Amino acid sequence: MQLPLSAPSEESMLFLLDELAAQRGVELDITLGKLLIRGEAGCPSPIKTVPQLRRALIRLQTTAELTGSHINRELIREYLKSEYLNQLPTCRDITSIVGKRLNVRMGDLKGKSRRQYLSRARGIAMLLCRSFTTESYTAIGKYFGGRDHSTVMNACEKTRLRLHSDAFITTTYQELAAIIDDRFPNTPKQQSCSTQEG
Repeated sequence: MQLPLSAPSEESMLFLLDELAAQRGVELDITLGKLLIRGEAGCPSPIKTVPQLRRALIRLQTTAELTGSHINRELIREYLKSEYLNQLPTCRDITSIVGKRLNVRMGDLKGKSRRQYLSRARGIAMLLCRSFTTESYTAIGKYFGGRDHSTVMNACEKTRLRLHSDAFITTTYQELAAIIDDRFPNTPKQQSCSTQEG
């Protein structure tokens, strides 16, 4: 017999947080507990399980002790931002996913070849990197073989326009975006947890 498992409810997580805090001698009011479990707009909490909750409390307590302060709103925000960014995909993650889906080597995606198939795949990968990572155009260009930021901007814009007219690009982009969403569930498109330069 198999039973479906689901993440604890917010109410359960708050109760567990209260118990864990009491065990560790930590004072944490309900408002801070909710912030830790819910996160904030644009930066959702990556804490979904009891082990993650326990780890968060230990890290927050340690940081507070090292800085001679109490666990406060700013400390929790910094922790959530750090954990959130650690769960975002990297350009390497995305390039690997694109390469496997399109049967293209990562080296070819990052290389200089202008063959149409590779150019389209590279454009899709660059747009996905821009949409699902915190990287700037400059950083993405550096990852893709040392290209400059204007090359990446042009590739992203060209691919974005083709999403409305090229069935292959539209379907492929949507499939790859779904795979990334599935593997990195806390990742919003065009992330807003940190700022990027153009």
